[in-house]
Amino acid sequence: MLRTMLILVLGLLSGTAWAESTNPPLSPPELIPATDHNPEHLTMFVTHFFRWWVDNYVRYFETEPHTKERAEILKEKEEAIKKNVTPLLWYNYKNFDGLEEPDPIFPLGDFEDSWRNTAFSQIVTLQDHTATLIVSFPRNKDYPPPYDKPFQFRILLQTYQGTWRIGEVRDIMNRYP
Repeated sequence: MLRTMLILVLGLLSGTAWAESTNPPLSPPELIPATDHNPEHLTMFVTHFFRWWVDNYVRYFETEPHTKERAEILKEKEEAIKKNVTPLLWYNYKNFDGLEEPDPIFPLGDFEDSWRNTAFSQIVTLQDHTATLIVSFPRNKDYPPPYDKPFQFRILLQTYQGTWRIGEVRDIMNRYP
């Protein structure tokens, strides 16, 4: 709850309103067929997912509460997450209470708006039905040392129902126990 309130406050304090932004909203990523083992396609999928994630949060917090636009952004988020993650990660996300553990998909309490354009990923391992990638975000300028390092997450991709899906996200910078 406290983390959600922090995100809300940071969103309200961020720059110009989304409606005034020159950047059009990002669409959720398209699923990659499980038969596609091209590392470039898998890294593009992960990169796009996390850029979309940040974009969705920015749009959500820069729209007025209790509006149709905000409700549509939230609905897009729910649909995109359910489509792009494994059922186990979806279950963990839906049952996340936000009090004791970090968000299972994006385990940070805040973010930089620029991550919408600067997040990137690289593949570490690739097997028939799993792949491990690292998604990186530039450092958050508001964090004091030693937390002012770039943010990195280990992503486990798994095949499910004929497509690659995000199955697990782990903060590898040890910001949380």
